[in-house]
Amino acid sequence: MRAITILLCLLTVQPLVGAGRWRKVWKVSLMVLAASSAGDAASSWGGPEANPILANNRGRFAARGVVIKLGVLGAVILIQTHSAKRAPSIAPWLALGNAGTSALFTWATVHNMRVGQRASAPRNP
Repeated sequence: MRAITILLCLLTVQPLVGAGRWRKVWKVSLMVLAASSAGDAASSWGGPEANPILANNRGRFAARGVVIKLGVLGAVILIQTHSAKRAPSIAPWLALGNAGTSALFTWATVHNMRVGQRASAPRNP
């Protein structure tokens, strides 16, 4: 629901914001994307990983997963930076995509935290 709200807000504001401001919004969205990805990695650390690409040989999220996540994030930032320089008009769409991805990473972080709390909670006999 939050992602839909963000989408509607961005689409509503687009005509009111000039191209230069959208570039700033896009840059902020990159920072939010990096922060939400870091939160997801931190909340996953040491826990079971469902994605076999990110999991180590024991099926856990560890250094290998962090390196892969950082590599993918770096590639996304480089591609978006190159694309935004060549076609500044796509900045709103890049910002929108980053907002949606950030929402998914934030959901994953909350999910990981809840799963961790359930696993560490004392059980009644």
